[in-house]
Amino acid sequence: DIIGTGGTIFNAADLAKQEGASKVYAAATHALFARDTADGKTFPERLLEPNCPIDKAIVTDTIDQSQREDVRAAVEKGILEIISVCPVIAVYMFCNLTGESVRKMLID
Repeated sequence: DIIGTGGTIFNAADLAKQEGASKVYAAATHALFARDTADGKTFPERLLEPNCPIDKAIVTDTIDQSQREDVRAAVEKGILEIISVCPVIAVYMFCNLTGESVRKMLID
């Protein structure tokens, strides 16, 4: 889905750690990373905090955040990974134009 401010996913990660999870990984398709009105921090800034309950977050590049300093800092630390959706979209476009099976191209 989408990570806006990250409030919901941080609450879930806190709960998972309280219940005994040794590691928590977060994943989302769309990385909006809006500034939280409560504490003024972005999701990547909160990932960098020492007491962060999320061990690693993985998102796609459907929203380009590559020029943001907070995003670069979290990526450089290894706590945030951004995966490109371009190869999957390229395969779909190719299959759409040629009539090839998307399943065959991606899975087989």
